[in-house]
Amino acid sequence: TLDKMVRNLIQARCKITENARELEESNRKLQEMDQLKNEFLANTSHELRTPLHGVIGIARSLKEYLASHQLIEVQSNLTMIVNISKHLSRLVDDILDFSKLKHGTLRIHPQPLDINQVFKVVIQISQPLISDKKLQIENGLHNDLPFVLADENRLQQILFNLVDSALKNNHSGVIDISAKTADEMVSVTITDIDVKITNAHQQQIFDPAAPQVETTPWTHSGLWLYITKNLIELHGGSLTVESFDHS
Repeated sequence: TLDKMVRNLIQARCKITENARELEESNRKLQEMDQLKNEFLANTSHELRTPLHGVIGIARSLKEYLASHQLIEVQSNLTMIVNISKHLSRLVDDILDFSKLKHGTLRIHPQPLDINQVFKVVIQISQPLISDKKLQIENGLHNDLPFVLADENRLQQILFNLVDSALKNNHSGVIDISAKTADEMVSVTITDIDVKITNAHQQQIFDPAAPQVETTPWTHSGLWLYITKNLIELHGGSLTVESFDHS
């Protein structure tokens, strides 16, 4: 009987130890999720603040144009304000997209689109975000590109996220946009000259849960590039990154 009691105590102790390990692991995962949530909210606030500054700058410019009765410029600025405001709305939608992508419930609605027209809207929205940087966006897309089968809102979201990432991580030079067709697909390339990404970090920039690397200019890009990469894959495409030595 004593031996049986000892065995039961040993089994109970082992079970308690096992439960303690599981509880410790659960707590660790909860802490990681809480940290991810905090980073997500901080990044979202940052992403909202940048285009908001663009809206404020355009609104101030609009007041000056109204005073001088330059109605054509006023109409152009109003269009830009509408486009940037729509982008702000889509940034908020990104919060929902992140959850839907995790659960596999995000749906797209493809239709034939002129990618040139979509890119023109994206470039127009992006211009106020350049601020005082010595940057230029070079649109090298040819007018004879075929229509693409894509969800218009999602395609604009994809292109803006990529252009916006290039603008945020460069301070001078040219952001070059080009495209070519191959195997019934349109391949779009966005090239900058300032950013160098090591091979070790190339996959990490797509992972919203990866530790942030402060030494790379792509710090805090993981969430938006994760969403962008998954949206592209929902369209049957892929997103890759390459780094070249320009010296």
